[in-house]
Amino acid sequence: MMQISWGGTAKQEAMLRAMNQRLADLTPAMRECAEATKLLIDDCFRKERDPWGKPWAPLEQSTIEHRRTGKNKRATSIKILTDTATLRASIGALPEMRALVFGTVFETHRNPKTGELGAGYAAAHQYGTRNGRIPRRAFLPVTNGKLDVPAGTPAGAWHAKVLRIVGSYIMGGSEGLQEAAE
Repeated sequence: MMQISWGGTAKQEAMLRAMNQRLADLTPAMRECAEATKLLIDDCFRKERDPWGKPWAPLEQSTIEHRRTGKNKRATSIKILTDTATLRASIGALPEMRALVFGTVFETHRNPKTGELGAGYAAAHQYGTRNGRIPRRAFLPVTNGKLDVPAGTPAGAWHAKVLRIVGSYIMGGSEGLQEAAE
């Protein structure tokens, strides 16, 4: 069995104990990370681009005409993925003690004709469909189910901010969060 002894001052020991307690429950930092995530996602919809900065595929001319002629009574916009704002409104981030969960309430759907489970509405837009009918218009910084945050992209900047928030919270608690926000 390995044993570690510490020869630091009482103040240093208290600081390490406080950091250890904050590590056990990162919820305050995760709340801030959730806000940063919502900003990234909202930015994707507002700028009609993916989390890596690439513009989304444009709407087909037939879709634009369909929306302009009023045949789709729910449609209110010719902006990409915002005709009813249902998808955008369904996306969120949930802070937990040790994690940040983000995604959408849209899950898989069952094909009424075949009974097979297929990609949900959100997944169809995040990844595109195999038949190419719906092009990929990603809004979450995820590729193949894994976080994809290359430096020099909006997703990379978001990731750096999330790491800064968590690190600042671990080191300084609520005061560290305030510093990270500035």
